[in-house]
Amino acid sequence: MKKILIIIAALAVFLVVGFYTARNYLLPQIIAKSVNSDKPAPSYLPKKIENTVNSVKKGIDENFDQLPIILNKLNLDFDDLIRIIDNVDAKEIMKAQNELYNSDIQSTNQAYDIVVKNVHLQGYDLEIFRPIFNEKMTVRKINKFIKIAEDHQLQTSISIPMARNTAKQILMNNREKIESELAKINN
Repeated sequence: MKKILIIIAALAVFLVVGFYTARNYLLPQIIAKSVNSDKPAPSYLPKKIENTVNSVKKGIDENFDQLPIILNKLNLDFDDLIRIIDNVDAKEIMKAQNELYNSDIQSTNQAYDIVVKNVHLQGYDLEIFRPIFNEKMTVRKINKFIKIAEDHQLQTSISIPMARNTAKQILMNNREKIESELAKINN
């Protein structure tokens, strides 16, 4: 009987570790690789994730070349970007999402005010991002993102760390390209 309990406990630990590893490391790597690839998302991903990957991929493809220009305008480097991603608190993001869901967004400044009220980044003044946010976003895009988040139930404590790891993986896969373009702009 004792051996069976030990085997069950070992199996449970193995499953928990396996799930944690898959969710926090393997899945973000697969998603990042898919986003950076010319091919559609792998069909073995859950349909919800596959659709989200294809949607995100389209947005990244359309806007990724702007990243070095934006970093330059904000006087930030690649490491600042990674630090910002690392330091964003999931609970604060969820709080901002809740408020955005429950608000009738009429302007980009209104949406940005909600984010600034709820999200705090140590060492960074979020107001420096407002002009870029207002330049790149529209009320229609904001409402579309809110709808996507609602439809895909993205407001979970699991999805924010996964999104963070995926974003970092995408950036790390493109670090050389981003830093090279940033160096060209600065010279």
